[in-house]
Amino acid sequence: MKKIVCLLFLVFVAVSGRANASDSAVMNLDHPLREISVIASETGYYPDAPIAFVGERIRLFVTTTTEEKRCLLLPDKKVFLSMEKGKIDEAEFVASEPGVYKFHCPTGKLKGSLTVFPHPADKRRELASEAESRVKIWFPKDRPQDF
Repeated sequence: MKKIVCLLFLVFVAVSGRANASDSAVMNLDHPLREISVIASETGYYPDAPIAFVGERIRLFVTTTTEEKRCLLLPDKKVFLSMEKGKIDEAEFVASEPGVYKFHCPTGKLKGSLTVFPHPADKRRELASEAESRVKIWFPKDRPQDF
């Protein structure tokens, strides 16, 4: 009987320890992660205008479809990635400020832009019922003197 109770106790401790570990792993996440894959070809980058939100960690994966070597230079975030056909290069940075960040490849004359939007949770819409100015209602003019 003691062996069964000890076994049940050990199973309970192991299961509860796993649940707490996974909960704390979720709570320690500082920035959400957005993964963006960019492919360079003769015609340009695809996608050439990815988007992200402020506060996200961006993991950028790049490759090319051509035999010619390409690159992706994102000067505002100090990112330089070289591209070779069949190989994937990656970089990671945090989108800390909203704006449009241009990226390019000087050798292939390729251009693109990363647009970082303010996070939707940062903006609060005003409720119509709490608006300071009242809704203006139009009434038709029925009498000739009202014209």
